[in-house]
Amino acid sequence: MAASEEPKRKTNWLGLIFGIFMIFVYVGMGVLMFVNYFGFDDQWTWARILIGVVLCAYGVFRGYRLYKGIDISSTGVE
Repeated sequence: MAASEEPKRKTNWLGLIFGIFMIFVYVGMGVLMFVNYFGFDDQWTWARILIGVVLCAYGVFRGYRLYKGIDISSTGVE
């Protein structure tokens, strides 16, 4: 193999699908916290908003990692 050639990576389809699913779960739960879907009392508004922001931010972060290929690592070479 020449020095400029990179080995081909196998695509981990199950990990990719699970990663996309989890992005929807995190962002979806964050949105549900924003709209008070679970019916928390008014005294918990600050905590509900904070948890919603953290869940949405983590979902975006996971999406970025998945897009850049950091989440899906392959151990095999074809």
